[in-house]
Amino acid sequence: NLMNQDFLVRAHKSWVFAASFLFSLLIFIAFLSLNSIRIAIGITILCAGGWLAATIFAFTLSKIWLDLVTPELSLAFSFTVAGVVSYWREGKARKQLRNMFGRYLSPVVVAEVLEKSEEIELGGKEVIGTVFFSDIKGFTEISEAMTPKDLVQMLNEYFSLATGTLLRHDAMVDKYIGDAIMAVFGTPLPTDRQQEQACLSAVEMKRKLSAHFKSGQSNIPELVTRIGIHTGPMIVGNIGSELRADYTVIGDTVNLASRLEGVNKVYGTEIIVSETTLAPTRDRFLARELDRVRVKGKTEPVNVFELIEDIEFASESQKKVVEYYDSGLQWYREQAFQKAMESFEKVLEINTADGPTLYHLKRCRAFAQSPPKKEWDGVMKLDTK
Repeated sequence: NLMNQDFLVRAHKSWVFAASFLFSLLIFIAFLSLNSIRIAIGITILCAGGWLAATIFAFTLSKIWLDLVTPELSLAFSFTVAGVVSYWREGKARKQLRNMFGRYLSPVVVAEVLEKSEEIELGGKEVIGTVFFSDIKGFTEISEAMTPKDLVQMLNEYFSLATGTLLRHDAMVDKYIGDAIMAVFGTPLPTDRQQEQACLSAVEMKRKLSAHFKSGQSNIPELVTRIGIHTGPMIVGNIGSELRADYTVIGDTVNLASRLEGVNKVYGTEIIVSETTLAPTRDRFLARELDRVRVKGKTEPVNVFELIEDIEFASESQKKVVEYYDSGLQWYREQAFQKAMESFEKVLEINTADGPTLYHLKRCRAFAQSPPKKEWDGVMKLDTK
């Protein structure tokens, strides 16, 4: 009987030891792998309650007394240690996110990123985003006429105004490339307003820059910004080398947005957006279709539009220009070039320097003299970047 009792005591101690070990292991796994404090607390309560029920059950049925205190203390100790480690890891991860995105995003968006950090994937993944490219018209000529000190002052002043506008509309300012700005909407957190935010940034930037330089507050020359915007799939993530990497986006969408910024030179415009960017928010803005273009390096044509203004700020003369211009473009595509020229001439009566009208009027005159071939599809091939 003594030998049996000793064996049972040792067996009971083994059960207690095994239970304590398993409880500790479960708690650590819950905290460090699941990254959910609620699940960890739930597992802790379940283990504590389960062991209490087991001791009561064993004593009631078989008069076996299992150690209640040791496993429960083990649970409490494991929960505390795992909680501290998890809190430290979370704090480190949040600091990493803050350092990473604090350079690109407004403080409000950074706070939202930290709040929804589980949605942020630091590796590469495909998203639908809107890419914004801008640069300064005639920057080379402007920079050649300025001292290095004045040039840096000009760029800092310009970037401050432009970046402030982008951040107010929740853009991720990706990088500055000389006088150019690259920004992205719709990442790191997805939003169904990304096209509207990008377009608002563009027209507001144009308006604010013009007002700033005309106000006399700046000693530098008035700057004109060209902007290209396109929406589509892209890869976002930490891209670079082991020594240095940036959170950025790459892909065909990025390349096309960059190309559209350059297309402004052809049509004499300031803001060009693709159809995928404008379509969801067309009623919010005054815009006009420019052309169907096949940009350098692309095989498929793209419908491109000039973004003129937020409809709330658009003038009656701007609306009238768009009305006459749209009529001329329709006649042009129907190869009624004489009627198209009549409509375009009405635009020039309002704005003699309207770039898209002058461009299409020149083409109409050329086609009136030498009509296009029967297979003409109206697509304009652009060989310049």
